[in-house]
Amino acid sequence: MWANDRVDALLNLIGLSAFTQAYPSQLSGGMQQRVAIERALMPKPPIRLRNEPFGSREQLTRTVQHEGQRPQG
Repeated sequence: MWANDRVDALLNLIGLSAFTQAYPSQLSGGMQQRVAIERALMPKPPIRLRNEPFGSREQLTRTVQHEGQRPQG
């Protein structure tokens, strides 16, 4: 079965293959986040995961709010 193989491969990738029978409440917060990422990757979406992709935009917003100006474009 393709789906089971994919799940096993992703669980192994994120380091949770030993927790296949665990309930969500038995996982730590970080483990739950990794499972959420795995669920998003299961159907092979054409995306790239980035660490805080809007970080520079947030800095611009903070600067504008601090200076009392509106962001331009």
